[in-house]
Amino acid sequence: MSLAAIPQDLTDPTRGPLLMQVAEPDILSALLRDIRVTRSLQYCFESRGAWIVDATPAPFRPPGSVSFHVVVEGDIWIDVEQRFQVTPGDVLIFPRGKTHWIGSGQGGVLIDPGSDLPPTPWATMPVLRYAGNGAPCRIICGFIEARVLDFAPLLAALPDVMIARIGDKRDDWLAAAVRQLSREADRPLPGGLAITARLSEIIFIELLRREMSKARSQTTGWLSAVTDPTIQRALNLLHARPSESWTQRALAASVGVSKTVLCARFQAMLSMSPMQYLREWRLYLASARLVETDDPIVKISEDAGYGSEATFSRAFSRSFGAPPARWRKTSGARQIGGG
Repeated sequence: MSLAAIPQDLTDPTRGPLLMQVAEPDILSALLRDIRVTRSLQYCFESRGAWIVDATPAPFRPPGSVSFHVVVEGDIWIDVEQRFQVTPGDVLIFPRGKTHWIGSGQGGVLIDPGSDLPPTPWATMPVLRYAGNGAPCRIICGFIEARVLDFAPLLAALPDVMIARIGDKRDDWLAAAVRQLSREADRPLPGGLAITARLSEIIFIELLRREMSKARSQTTGWLSAVTDPTIQRALNLLHARPSESWTQRALAASVGVSKTVLCARFQAMLSMSPMQYLREWRLYLASARLVETDDPIVKISEDAGYGSEATFSRAFSRSFGAPPARWRKTSGARQIGGG
């Protein structure tokens, strides 16, 4: 097909359904396109023989951040309430900071890479090497603070651990990102930390996309709900026009279903009403605005649909564990000081 023919094809009325399908908003993409990585750190450690690491705590880990591991080499296991093997190329992300252990073999020596790392900021990705007898193991670990996980319905829909078993699948494009992360540890170059931060972000987003694909066969949860035609249309409207004075009746009419049907679908798939969902979305937008702007809290509370700053503060504290002023201060400090 020539380029000259494309405009005619695009305006052909018979191709309308295809164009509508292409133009249909992708809620997950809309949520992720402005992802804010306020801090990102990666390091590598190597060990031989039998060893074990408590992989949950780290003195430099930002509160609420996502921890991830990329298995580069060796026979390694992960224990998240139950133990399972991982292989080179596998990527694991823990969206809620679930307690977990990493190790190799049985009865290994306890090592603590988090405490052995040099103070931040780092000029290049640190690589720690532990002596021992036996086959070598190598793993890249890190943390990424992604503000998208402040959106409670999305976080609640994610598993304790997201896994991409890439192995030696050369046709999986994520394998290239994993290999590049390893190269950055082996051959540090100027700008390497920026590259590893972007690679970590891409890996994180791709694992979210894969979780969404898995969720198509599920019946509940946010990732599954965004594939439901009725809920998807409703969420498109709420996400695009959050400040509008929505009612359940008005939203149902805009979606083209009855209020009863809409509320039943939301309750069945999200365990909340459409208006409860709207409140969660508005609070999420307010949390980002508190950090990214200097707007007065009273203005943010009004735009979030709250009649008073005190009411907004109580609702915000219930969702985020801190009042708006403290959230702005602590999250802003992490953003400024983030790597």
